Amino acid sequence: MADKSLFTASEVWKGGSYELFIPAKFSKNLCPLLKVLWAFPSLDGCYLRQDCEPTTQARVQPCENSIERRLYGLATLPNRSVIPCASYVMDYAGKVDSPPAHWISFGMTMCALSTAYPVGAYPFGPMSEVPAWKTQVDSFLTTVARWVHNNMPLEFALVGFEVDTASVSPEGIRANGIPKNETQEFCGMTVLR
Repeated sequence: MADKSLFTASEVWKGGSYELFIPAKFSKNLCPLLKVLWAFPSLDGCYLRQDCEPTTQARVQPCENSIERRLYGLATLPNRSVIPCASYVMDYAGKVDSPPAHWISFGMTMCALSTAYPVGAYPFGPMSEVPAWKTQVDSFLTTVARWVHNNMPLEFALVGFEVDTASVSPEGIRANGIPKNETQEFCGMTVLR
């Protein structure tokens, strides 16, 4: 792995993100959630820079510097491919017209996933190959969410391509439950309780 470009491979950090979205009720829950997330056995991290390889930089602990930083690492997927991954934390106290927002997004870019699976131009291109890789990626992220939940209980988590929290807000799900839909997925996301 030392001679393979992972973080610095061409365009590996581009293409939208396939992610696990974990909302938190309170700001104080973010750091413990982040620590549990990065302790998942198939993740190797954390690193502060995406512009140099993990082997050339010091490993850091989640929340070591602050929770507002992006953290980078490597994920070993179900097919044994190792690809770059990242987490991002939102810790917004809120204002009069805007509610507080506390959540963690963890995921992989579509370009990174394309090094492991035939993702094509998802979600814009032909969908014939989607079930072959999406089932494995959804399963991986669901396993990560269950790991986090077993170590620090979650109300729910969402898995999908660029989870749209404007149309699926944590507050809305807390208040009204998971929306009913004719399809197996809601807005292209797998909803975990």
